[in-house]
Amino acid sequence: MKKLITNLLAAAMLLTVLTSCGDGKKTSLSGSDIANAGESMGENSYDFDDPDDPDDPDDPDNPNNPNEPSANNSKSSSKTTSSKKAPPGDIDLGCDVPKGEYDFGGKTIYIASYGEVKAPVLGESAERDAGYYALEYAKKKYNAKVEYVSRGGDISDYAANFIKYNTAGDFFADIMLEHSWIYANHVQQKMIQEISGVVNAWDAKEWNTECVEIFGKKYGVRKRPTLNAVGGFLVYNPKMIKTTDPQQLWKEGKWNWDALEDALKAVSDPQRGIYGVGAGNLHGPFARPEYAQLIYYKDGKYWCGYTHPDTKEIMARSSEYFIRLHKQNLIYGDNFLGQPAIDAAVTAFTSGKTAFLSTTEAGCRIFKTQGFKDFKPIPAPTYDGKTDSYYNTTVHYVVTSIPTKTNFPKEWLLAFFKDMNTTFDKNRGKAYYKPDYNDRLDLLQDEVFMSKADAQFMVEVGKRAKEDFTPLGVFAQSTMGGMQWAIDMLQPVLQGKKSWAQVVQETAPKWQAGIDASLNSNMYK
Repeated sequence: MKKLITNLLAAAMLLTVLTSCGDGKKTSLSGSDIANAGESMGENSYDFDDPDDPDDPDDPDNPNNPNEPSANNSKSSSKTTSSKKAPPGDIDLGCDVPKGEYDFGGKTIYIASYGEVKAPVLGESAERDAGYYALEYAKKKYNAKVEYVSRGGDISDYAANFIKYNTAGDFFADIMLEHSWIYANHVQQKMIQEISGVVNAWDAKEWNTECVEIFGKKYGVRKRPTLNAVGGFLVYNPKMIKTTDPQQLWKEGKWNWDALEDALKAVSDPQRGIYGVGAGNLHGPFARPEYAQLIYYKDGKYWCGYTHPDTKEIMARSSEYFIRLHKQNLIYGDNFLGQPAIDAAVTAFTSGKTAFLSTTEAGCRIFKTQGFKDFKPIPAPTYDGKTDSYYNTTVHYVVTSIPTKTNFPKEWLLAFFKDMNTTFDKNRGKAYYKPDYNDRLDLLQDEVFMSKADAQFMVEVGKRAKEDFTPLGVFAQSTMGGMQWAIDMLQPVLQGKKSWAQVVQETAPKWQAGIDASLNSNMYK
């Protein structure tokens, strides 16, 4: 049983490390899900097509159209599977639908992503029902059809295929999912369009348009989450804790780095093979303050946070903290990334050799499914214990962008995208969804955590979380990315190979060179 849990959980944690996308469930996607896709859209499409004029050579639905992303196009590696038909007749949307400013003439809008997906269906949740109706609302308003296409099994395939399509001059999609780690190259190569002139007027409360922005130019948009949640956190074995319960400390505003260190000290006994926490993926939830300052913008230029006078002290905090914990034998292992490190951390936790583990909701779901019960959730502590600081800083995320080559103007496509994701307007009939934390509470209690109290606790944590974005993905295009913080800066120190001063002196100039190449170059200006 423990071996099975280890294998499943390690796989889930590794997937989270690699993509930071998803809650571990295969779900259907509403328009809202598309905007904030935790899982990738793609392989299964929802076919809304009526063959009004299948012989029209300019119709994207016509397989003889060279821009049609079908199996008949030898240069296409996409999958476009028609799995479900829309219900016959008009769908009752519960409101009148005005005629849109743009008329697509009944033609199909192709939306590209990677991976596997089920398109919107009714009956899974109130929020997804609203997303289904929002999509139908947009289709009727703009006289359009929609088809989702997969352009790769994973993000790497997707990025490679996008480049291939552009190199060949082929049509890729009208609307596409972009990932924070790949969009910079697409901007450099002019493969996606600047959309500042359109999205600048959108309500900032509902839409994040700064998440893909370089020198004031915007290339993507993301719908803000309906309900905030903590992406990565810790779990602890309550039977091993010898200090004040961490959840209680969090409620009192005392859950800081010192409190965690005290808890680790109380449980650790290296002579017996007992440690406070496993190293695997541990850097993730702690590094968010550092991620947020890794690239520092000032005086019209981007700087490496490790050396700039305004940020170098902040940047050193996490590393110095980990070094201190490691010297006291409170961390099991000195490798933070990769399958072996995650395997070791999961095995140590489920075997009672560590009291804490860095994980996600997907990891907890596997624990519960496989019958492991000795875990409770707790956010990673922040430096000063403030409960709203950096819990949800986001360095891996998806946004929606418009490719350079499309079948329709970007203004049309963005208008459609906006309406297909608008579930916050009370005048939209069945497309309106009122955020309800009870829905999230039920999900967490039923599927993720062991008790109602733990579910309620994490709902409260989510209410205080905030979604912040960093330009780290751009930086990663030309040089080392955020995960290298653990590999190139921290691990050599923990392994006794170098001092902290040495790694900063050796690595920071390389990072600054990468920042100059990827952010401070004229190609973005």
